[in-house]
Amino acid sequence: RVPRALPCISIEEHEMKLGRIEALKSQHSRLETELAAMAKRPFPEPELITRLKRQKLLVKDQLVAAGVMSPRPERAMVFSH
Repeated sequence: RVPRALPCISIEEHEMKLGRIEALKSQHSRLETELAAMAKRPFPEPELITRLKRQKLLVKDQLVAAGVMSPRPERAMVFSH
């Protein structure tokens, strides 16, 4: 097997990517905290929870694409009898 050559990027590009990754991690953590707080409310807002979950998944997908997080597990298939 021939090893693939890594793309050459400048230090500035590398630092920009690291900054972007850190910003995404921070955003993911903030959304997780918001969702946990929402779950504790006596009357959580379903539309807001859905929006926050979608945002969190979009951020996670970006982190997966950057190679920082593992992909979402596939949902288990449910069979009814």
